[in-house]
Amino acid sequence: AKLHYRISSLSPSPFTTIAMSDNGLSDDELPNDGIFAATLPAHADGTVIEYYIEARDNSNARTWPGSTDTFGTQGSNALYIVEDRPLSDSQEVYRLVLSAVEAEEFSAGNFDTESNAQMNVTLIVKRGDDQEIRYRGGLRRRGAGSRNDNPRTMRLNLLGENPWDGVTALNLNSHFGYMQIFGHKLFAASGLAGGRGRSVKLVINGSEEAGGDEGQYGFYAHMEPQGGGSIERQFPDDSSGNLYRKRRPDRQLAYRDGDLSAYVDYGWSKNTNQADWDWSDLDALLGALNDTQNPDYLTNLSAHLDVEQWLRWFAVMTLLNNGETNISNGADDDYYIYRGVTDPRFKLIPHDLDTIFGLGDGSSISSPQNTIFDMFEAGGNGRAESLDLLEDLIRHPEILPRYYHHLRELVNTSFSKSVFDSLVAGCLDFVPNGQRANVISYMDQRRAYVLSVIDPGLTVETGLGEVGGFPVSAAPLLSSVSGNFSLLDAAAVLVNGQPAQLEFRWFCPGRSRACRSGLELPRRRLRSGD
Repeated sequence: AKLHYRISSLSPSPFTTIAMSDNGLSDDELPNDGIFAATLPAHADGTVIEYYIEARDNSNARTWPGSTDTFGTQGSNALYIVEDRPLSDSQEVYRLVLSAVEAEEFSAGNFDTESNAQMNVTLIVKRGDDQEIRYRGGLRRRGAGSRNDNPRTMRLNLLGENPWDGVTALNLNSHFGYMQIFGHKLFAASGLAGGRGRSVKLVINGSEEAGGDEGQYGFYAHMEPQGGGSIERQFPDDSSGNLYRKRRPDRQLAYRDGDLSAYVDYGWSKNTNQADWDWSDLDALLGALNDTQNPDYLTNLSAHLDVEQWLRWFAVMTLLNNGETNISNGADDDYYIYRGVTDPRFKLIPHDLDTIFGLGDGSSISSPQNTIFDMFEAGGNGRAESLDLLEDLIRHPEILPRYYHHLRELVNTSFSKSVFDSLVAGCLDFVPNGQRANVISYMDQRRAYVLSVIDPGLTVETGLGEVGGFPVSAAPLLSSVSGNFSLLDAAAVLVNGQPAQLEFRWFCPGRSRACRSGLELPRRRLRSGD
């Protein structure tokens, strides 16, 4: 056996060849045990080494990694780097090693950010005193609007035969990744499916990638991509179903009446069971969502989607005040739905959560008083997008009180002051104190606002004069009584034992009634009958 190596450079030299030994004297364990080893000379800090191994017998020869063409070119080899700058033992560190040629090609100024071309990479993971190595990975740019970000947002793919930590795909997000991790933890704390992530130091060819500003605070987010492996974790008892992802361009939850090509063209993709070109479940869901004039609309829809799960999902998104385009703020973009086999009702799964609690890029929602109906009203970040179909669902008289119930239940559990502040302290421990305080303050305001909207209390207006603090009428009958009551606590109001006439009114706290984007709370107006 032979080992061929060279220093990686933009103009690399030919490989140097050294023999590998199985004599028990060359770090190869025991003599003649079939394990061969060789020792390379020391190199300077920051040096990247490319190498491959050649093995021969009397009639055959092969290399690892294999050649990249039929001419025997060793164009994609194993890589390692010499580093003499240890990082803290408390930090989880991902080191990525690229050849000098591909590192130059992959740099921000040279690479086509829209390309999915992968660079050959070695992954070295350090956890405490333990290190694990995975060779022959593929590194590429990822994301939609974030593809041009610097620091880069990336996808790392590993060989299926050699996963790390049980996974073969890692999303490495540079853009407010700590908020993505925190947002998904809040979904988990609320009893909903969501991604899994961790904050890591990312070092590429000896240089730390993350900046120190509020977008990163020195860390990347390693986020779990949604797919077969994540579905097994999130739905362990029902993991063989269909996972779909929705992206642009279609933004209206359109029904395509069985035209699968149209679904693909307008942003739908199937992430599990791809070999089975059966999308009839998605087609049936969208058909039921669009059939709003059917008297059995809600009954039919409930057969295709888990209504309570969708309401709770929207309630969590409302409390997060997520500004990233998705179904919760009026854009038919960037979310997943999953339909199991045992439970064939579709469930929502979030995608990007890097623009929550007023943080993130220009799409963030700065006001904690943003509408709780962002899915069908223009939101607080200036977007005019809305999904009118969701208004038919959320404002259905049987559904709206249940949506309010989920909001109040979440405010009292996973988004309560004590639980939320504890999650901030545990999940965002590396984030500066001032930024953690900003997140807590924003949630305090959001929590108070949501409660004021969904639980306004009971008010009664008679237009009568008062005597001794009580309204008094000289007439035997009142012409009218009006007021508000909470949908959370009552389904009907009686006046003098008679059912009041109930009608929806839009309430616009602090906003112009002339602007639909300012409409906020559907309260019920009550009147006594004549």
